[in-house]
Amino acid sequence: MREGRAQQLPDDPEERRLYAESLGDSVDHSSVGVLARLLRDRDVDVRLAAVESLQSIGRKGADSGDIRISEGCAMALTTALADENAHIRWRAAKALGGLAAKEAVFPLLRLLRDENKHVAWAAADALEAIGDPSTLREVEKFKESRYRIGG
Repeated sequence: MREGRAQQLPDDPEERRLYAESLGDSVDHSSVGVLARLLRDRDVDVRLAAVESLQSIGRKGADSGDIRISEGCAMALTTALADENAHIRWRAAKALGGLAAKEAVFPLLRLLRDENKHVAWAAADALEAIGDPSTLREVEKFKESRYRIGG
């Protein structure tokens, strides 16, 4: 089951989590697709493992010069920014900043208004790491307003 092809995923959430973690060791385009699917899993630990594995694969892709796989990971991680769980949104924002994923600029800008202050700050940090000049003013305005209100 290690190949990441369109096979049936295990019923047990712990097995799905372990599977998602194992995919982080690869730099395989099909693994990215499986992990993107696991980002919609009903179990939060499975989704978190998928986020972490996508970040790992994305980093390996960037390090090896495989921009296509790095961009694929970034696009999948962008969907996790809308997760119902704040920890998943926070972790996805951190991962996208670590990947300097320009594809994520607009979804991260929306996340500056997240109800969870940790998520909003992670989005601001990610936008700074990406360094898109068009977003830096928004990040500064976010920081100024948060410093004023203490959050």
